[in-house]
Amino acid sequence: LQLPLGFFSAEELAVFEPHLSHRSQIAFDHTGCYGVAESAALAMASRLSGPPVKLVIERRNSSQATFALASTL
Repeated sequence: LQLPLGFFSAEELAVFEPHLSHRSQIAFDHTGCYGVAESAALAMASRLSGPPVKLVIERRNSSQATFALASTL
């Protein structure tokens, strides 16, 4: 697909905490971030297009994966 693969530190993701639909203490205990999927989606949208960004699809999870989608405003 030739799509970008990005990595973010917990500090980079923490910037987006006010925009999260859900805050998980379990996620924080393991990663230092209260919402990895939503924060990563927001961070990648910001990296690719610049702020401001918003969640388009809030966190969805299953037993195998967690997903969120963000875009520019």
